[in-house]
This record gives sequence, C-alpha cells and structure tokens, in this order.
Amino acid sequence: KWIGRYEPETLDGLSEQQLALLLTFCVVFLGEKGYVNNPYLRAHLTEVLSLFVPHKERAPASAHGRMAAALASHHLARRYLSRYLMAFFVDTEYLGSHTAFHDKFTYRHHIALILEHLWTLPDFKASVVEAATGSDSDRFVRFTNFILNDTIFCMDEALRKLAKIREVELLQRDSAAWAALTDDERKDKLTELRTAEDSGGYYMQLANEIVHMLNYLSTEPLLVAALMRDELVQRLAVMLNSFLLKLVGPQSIQLKVADFEKYHFDPRALLGEIGQIYAHCAPRAEFAPAIVADQRCYRPELFRKAFSKVLRFQLSEGELATFGAFMAQCQALQSEASQLEEDLGEPPDEFLCAITFEVMKDPVLLPASGVHADRAAILRHLLSDPTDPFNRTSLTVEQLVPAPELQQQIRDWRTQRIAAARAAAAAGGGGGDGAAGAGAPSGADPMCVDG
Repeated sequence: KWIGRYEPETLDGLSEQQLALLLTFCVVFLGEKGYVNNPYLRAHLTEVLSLFVPHKERAPASAHGRMAAALASHHLARRYLSRYLMAFFVDTEYLGSHTAFHDKFTYRHHIALILEHLWTLPDFKASVVEAATGSDSDRFVRFTNFILNDTIFCMDEALRKLAKIREVELLQRDSAAWAALTDDERKDKLTELRTAEDSGGYYMQLANEIVHMLNYLSTEPLLVAALMRDELVQRLAVMLNSFLLKLVGPQSIQLKVADFEKYHFDPRALLGEIGQIYAHCAPRAEFAPAIVADQRCYRPELFRKAFSKVLRFQLSEGELATFGAFMAQCQALQSEASQLEEDLGEPPDEFLCAITFEVMKDPVLLPASGVHADRAAILRHLLSDPTDPFNRTSLTVEQLVPAPELQQQIRDWRTQRIAAARAAAAAGGGGGDGAAGAGAPSGADPMCVDG
C-alpha cells in the first residue's frame, strides 16, 4: 500500500507472475473472512487492488497498462472479485472502531473505483449480474441498500455545505454587512466557511461516485429488477425525487456557489446521471407508482423543468423518449392516486403500518413486540438493522409472521370504500375532483443549473 501511494514506479519492476501472485493474495484474503477476520486489514487490500485500476488519481508513471491487463486476465479475480468487493462494501458498515463511520467512506471510495473499471470488462460484469440474480441475490440487495444510504447521506451533506458556503460568500460580497460584524463574528464565519469547504467537496466527490455507480448498474435490466424489490424501490424513488427537488426546486438557488468545480459540483452532469437512472428504471411497472407515492418530493413541474433545461441535452434519443413517456405516466398516476385517496377517506388505525403510518398492503406481525407492519417497510429496516424497531430485540426476515386475515380485512375495506364512492358519484351525476390541479405548473422557480 505504501509503495502504491508514494513509489508507484516500484511496481514496474514486478513480473507478470509476481503481479498474479499479488492479485491472488488480495482476492483470497479479501473474500475469505476465515483467513483474515480483521476488517481493517481486509480494507487495506481494496487500496492495493485499486492500484491495478487505471484512473485519474494515479500518477501517469505507474504501471497502469500491465497491472490492468494482469487484473483482467486473472482467473480468480474474474470469477470472484466483483462479488467479494460488493460483500466487503457491506462489511465496512460494521468496522467496529470509533472512527468507523468515516473510515467506511474511504474504503468504499476504493471499491467504487475498482467496480467502475470492472464493469467495463465482460467477465466481471457478468459476475455482478450473476451475484444479483443467483443465490447471492439477498447480499446484492444489502449492497444496493448501502449504496442508497451512502448516496443520500453524502449528497445531503454536500448540498448542505454548499448552501453554507454560498451564505458566507454572499455575506462577504455585501461589504456593509460584512463590516457590520464584529471581529469575532467574522472569524466564526470564516471558520464555518473553511469547514464547509473541506467537507463539502469531499462529500460531493463521494456522492458523484456513488450516483455514477448506481447509474451504470441500472443499465442492466436484471439489476434493475433487483432494485424493484419491495424493500428497495420506494427508497430509490424517494431518493431520486429528493435530489431532483434540491437541484431544480425553489431552494436550488442556495447551491449557486462562486466556484462549482472547486467542490466537484457539476449540477448539469449530476442531473444527467439522475435522469438516466429514472430512464433506466422507467420500463418497470413498479417504478412509476413508487415515484408518485412520494408525496413529499414528487412534483410533475420539476420533471418538466429538468427535462426542458438540462435533460434534453444530456440524455440519448431513446432515453429522452422513455423519460418523456415516464413523465406523462407519473402525472396520470398522480391524478388516479389523488382520487383514490379521496375515495378511501380516513383509514382505521389498525390498518396502518406502525413504521410508515400508511395503509398496509402485506401486513406482517413482529413476534417480539406484537406490532403489525407492512412487509416492505420492515424489510427496509432489516436491511440496515436486524432488530425489532419497537423493542430492539433481534429480528430476522424468517421470524416475520404473515397476517392474511388482516390483509383480507384491508382489501375488503378498500373495495367497500371505492364502491361506495363510485355509487355516490353516480348518484350525484359527477364525482370528486380531488385530482384537480394535480401537476399544475408552478411559477418560475430558481434553478441551480440555470445560466
């Protein structure tokens, strides 16, 4: 690791056999916990493996070509490395030290660099797809869950720091306001600025990497199918809608710092990647309802604004057609959902999920706490925390108890409420207009990608 970081030219002297042995060592000990149980030692192996991947962070003098070729031809790496990296991506969540939260981002950065390169190699790409669709599919779902966790955290942190940077920059530009501050107040503002600059660029770089990872993974239909599982699709939808709101919504003006490049912030490129993820997932029947179900962030006018301002220049012709049809589908579903909500009225408390407080579709009983929750909601929780959220006792998927009688009661209630609403509408010669105005465009909101 030290040689790779400070004296990469030393690697030029390794023979092909020595490179192969080094790769064998890294692949075996990274993947087999029985040999090296210490996660920090295994984490350093990802840094060594990143030396075999050509990328802009590496000095041009290093042995890129030879090392990349050694990786591409290594039989163990071709078969196992992709799934070992995804498994260790999950393992870094549980490093166990007091610095573990921040350490995991460093190691996941190396993993992201390696996986991006491996995705361009057919054998390695095939092993990722196999891991997502075969017997390891649950492990891939956990990997994807932590991708979403990291993306949400890093993006939120980065955008929050950019807003702070802009706040101080605007204050400095206003000479009268800046002069009106006391010396201590100016010192505090400059300290806030330096802190925001240091962490803002770091988190934005990580967010860019992870969004890009999610983008290229979503080009494979079989991996998109994994993203559409009940425990993932709603989180993915909420995340994408939230990013769209922050990048093109009314508050996006707060992100207009003086120097975007300094903080690795390219809102047009970022929005383009997000738009591609929408387009890649759009053909799946589960995706549009999940997007529309996000009442907090989904706004049709934001889709139109992103489309007209940026995406029509960023997406391919096929992606543009898919995205345009998807916008129309979502707006139609929003109208239907608004009418359905009005028809159903206020649901009984016992039909609500104890986690989301929404009407359950597939209720299950949590045996230790005796609480009912929607299966998708509790599965999402268990991906990150294997405990009952109501009493913190250990809980696994296998322990969840189906509640078919409650599920049938909910179905019957829905059927009766919808029938009653339609009968009332027919008798009154009209119907509720709860969907009226859904998707109506707002005013000209500011947008961080303007100009």
